Amino acid sequence: MSGFQGSSAPPSLEAANQAQIDDLVQRNRGLEHLNNKLNEKLSAEANRSKEAVQDFQKRWHEKETSLREECEDFLAYYRCVQLDTVSALESERMNVLNEQKALREEKLLRLQRDFRIAMFDAKERELEERVVELEEENERMVSERRELALALQKKVPLMLAQLRTRDVEINNMSLERDLAEVGSSPVDSC
Repeated sequence: MSGFQGSSAPPSLEAANQAQIDDLVQRNRGLEHLNNKLNEKLSAEANRSKEAVQDFQKRWHEKETSLREECEDFLAYYRCVQLDTVSALESERMNVLNEQKALREEKLLRLQRDFRIAMFDAKERELEERVVELEEENERMVSERRELALALQKKVPLMLAQLRTRDVEINNMSLERDLAEVGSSPVDSC
């Protein structure tokens, strides 16, 4: 009976089960179809994602290459500016050194001039001292000559008197001799 009951199930139960099975099969097919669509979408999204990543990486590498080139250009420009700055700095250093050299030469010339002035001043003082010495010597000599002239002026009348006295004596002697010669001459002539 149980075999009979299993095979002789009421048609409504069997139909309900069949309807449930058909419904589950339909749902299963719908879910499989949905699963396939989702897998396709997932695959498409994965492909699109890979393409997006590749595109991003490509753009990234292009941007990185561009930035590297820009950085190298910027660094080259910076090096040029730096070399210009170093050149200007060295030029200014040369100007400073030239100015220092000119100042040293000017200072040397000033020192030489000051030395010549000092030597001239020393020579001038020496000559002034020599002039003072010569003036003092001149005054002394003038004073001595005045004293000598005074002494001679005082001696002149005495000497004149002595000379007159001698002249008179010489004249007297000469007369006496002439007289003596005149007096002795007649004797000789006689």
